[in-house]
Order: sequence, then C-alpha cells, then structure tokens
Amino acid sequence: MGTEGESFDVVVIGGGPAGSFVAGSLAKRGRRVAVLERKEFPRFHIGESLLPQSLSVLKRAGALERVVAQGFVKKTGASFLTGDGKRSARFDFGDSDPPSEFPYAYQVERRHFDKVLLDWARDEGADVRTGVTAEVVEPRDADGLASVTTKRGRIRARFVVDAAGLDSVSARLRGWNAEPLVKDRAALFGHFRLASSHLQGVPNAVTGDILIVTQNDVWWWFIPLAGGHTSAGFVIPIEQLQSMPETEPEARYFSVVQSMPAVAERLAGAERLSPIRGARSYGRSNGRLFADGLVLAGDAAGFLDPVFSSGVCVALSTSEALAESVEVSLADPAAEPAALAAYEKRVRRAFASMGPFVETWYDGALKRVMFHDPKPAKIRAAITSILAGELWNEANPIVRDGVRWVRTLDRMITPPGEAPAPVG
Repeated sequence: MGTEGESFDVVVIGGGPAGSFVAGSLAKRGRRVAVLERKEFPRFHIGESLLPQSLSVLKRAGALERVVAQGFVKKTGASFLTGDGKRSARFDFGDSDPPSEFPYAYQVERRHFDKVLLDWARDEGADVRTGVTAEVVEPRDADGLASVTTKRGRIRARFVVDAAGLDSVSARLRGWNAEPLVKDRAALFGHFRLASSHLQGVPNAVTGDILIVTQNDVWWWFIPLAGGHTSAGFVIPIEQLQSMPETEPEARYFSVVQSMPAVAERLAGAERLSPIRGARSYGRSNGRLFADGLVLAGDAAGFLDPVFSSGVCVALSTSEALAESVEVSLADPAAEPAALAAYEKRVRRAFASMGPFVETWYDGALKRVMFHDPKPAKIRAAITSILAGELWNEANPIVRDGVRWVRTLDRMITPPGEAPAPVG
C-alpha cells in the first residue's frame, strides 16, 4: 500500500464526519476512494451534540441505521439557563417551521460516532488507511492529477479532499488563510458522572436536552451521554482565560465552575471520568475552498463556533453537496467549475445563516430574545429551525437577514428609554 504511482479517483485526508461522508458517498457510486487518517480509531473528539438536519443527511446516505444502533441518547430540544439559575428557556425541535424531517437528534460520544461513519465508508468500498499522515499535498500536475505524499509513498488522484480539520495541510501549504469570524475563544471540558441530572430545576426541560448555561462572556454546555456520563465544558474569551491567576487547565476549570452558581450546583459531588482537556481558536473560515484539484471540507473549510452544536451538521450537509459536486466533475470535467462553485455556495450559506446567531449571542441581543417570554409562535419557530440545523431555508427570516432580524426583536422587547439589560 502507498507505493509510488498508486492512483485513485479521490483521496480524502481525514476520517472525521466530513471525510468519511465524502469517501463513503463517492465509493457507493463506484468511485475509487482512499481515506488517509493520521490517528487510529476510536479516538477522542469534542463536538458531541448532533442536530436534526444531520439525521436527514445520514438517512439519504444509508448510514442512519448504523448510528441509531449505537444506542445514543435521544435529544428532542435544547434548554438554556442563566448563570444565576433564575431565567430559563427551552426550544423543542418539533416547533421548527417548516417541520424538520426528524424532530430529534442524538447526543453522541464522538469516538464511537466517528468510527461508525468511518466503518460505513470502508464498507461502501473506500480504502481506509489509519495511522497515515499526509505530509505534502500538491495540486494537479501536467497529467491533471493532484497528489498526497505520506511516509508510505505518493498517491495521485483527480481530487484531493482535505477534511483534516482546522489544521488543514493543503490550506496551510497553499496559503489559504483562515479568516477569523468571531473573537478567538478557548474551551475547557471533561466528562463526569453527575450526582443528579444536569436538568434538575430547569423548567420545561426534557430528558436528553443539551443544557447551555450563560453568564456574561462565558457559557457552559452539559451534554448527557450514554452510560450516565455527562460532557461538561465552557467557552471563554482567550484573553480572559489567560488572565486568570491559575495556570493549570484543571485549576482554571474549577475556578470558573465556582463563578457560576448554576454550574457549581450541577458539578457538586460529581465524579470526574476524564482529564480536563482544552481547545482554542474557534471561529474561522478559509478564504478559498478549492483550486487545482484540492478541495477543503468540514472544519478545514471553516468552523463557526460550538455554541449551537452546528459543526457536525454543517460538515455532513456540505459534504453531501461536495460528494455530488465531485461526482459531477469526475463524470464531466467541463462541469467542474460550476459544480464546485455550487458546493462553495452551500458552505457560505451555512456560515451566513448561523453567523448572525453566533454574533448576536455573544453581544447579548439573541440571549435577550431567547430568554424573553412570551414569544410569538413564529419567532419561536424561526429560532428553533436554526437550532435544528435548517440553515438553507430561505423562508426563515434569520437565514435571509439574521442580524437585522434579531436586533429588531431585541429593540422591541427593550422598554423605551432603557438600555438593553445584560443576561446572566
């Protein structure tokens, strides 16, 4: 394997959801596809909460039954709570308009979920190679083939799809700079066995809900996982994290725990099941997504923010479009420019839809709207549709004009003459 001169129709770098989905979808169509994944699976990865739109994509690919068979926790909505525990809001996926095909999703351990998709790609016919690192990626040569070089040799293909995450090899080597979308932030997180449900005391919460707890510039997630485990972590501005007197991740983590009563209450008496891990530099988008046989997919194309769990949903939905675009291009090279432009349009639309949600969440406008009651059914439905991952529905005013829509609602609920109130 990996000898000089080996060739495929497509080489995919990265075996996460985006890479596995592109590989499996194209292999299913009869294309010769290789997947190069530097790690051995299963492996840990953060990003554990799926959205309903993801299930529709998996169903169309024929991979959904494998995911369901894992016994993941079903999630029918999302609950939100202020850091002092005094205000709450819940959004049920069944309230989206138009209704999502699935009014639910799943909370998943990514080491299991990602392996399910990689195994699916292999079973569909992709040549999956783990423990293999892509070291050099080169655009098409005179023969019209791009290439990937590993320690095992050089592999050539009509397309190289880089789905290696934020550390994209081809983007870095080609100088496709990732442009920041929001202020750089960091996260610290771990897995726990809680003494009681993370939803205890949250009005209207439903078993399986993700819980988001917010206070000023910091927000927490609590995600229930199979086996009674809970993923609990927070996102914070990097500058704020670095200014803390504590220096070790664990000390910083529990210092922030104690600063938010609603979080401290939930983690009191909890058994820690994992190390405290960290991640940073969320929110960037590559200026270019394709050129000369190289294409970026998933987080390599861009990642917005973890707050609404859109990462896997966007990766799967856009990878479905990418697989179609690559198939069209392989069948008819003359159609390649238009086909890849259509893929890029879908990626940019996702960021344009979710971006206003993220922007107005962090400046407080969306929080005020979400926590305000009562909310008209149309407003609740519009918000819920975004939370469900329906990012391409132009009938939704948030998709069409999100920032203006949210700010208008924020002004409407703010009493005349008063400044908008902080949330949390």
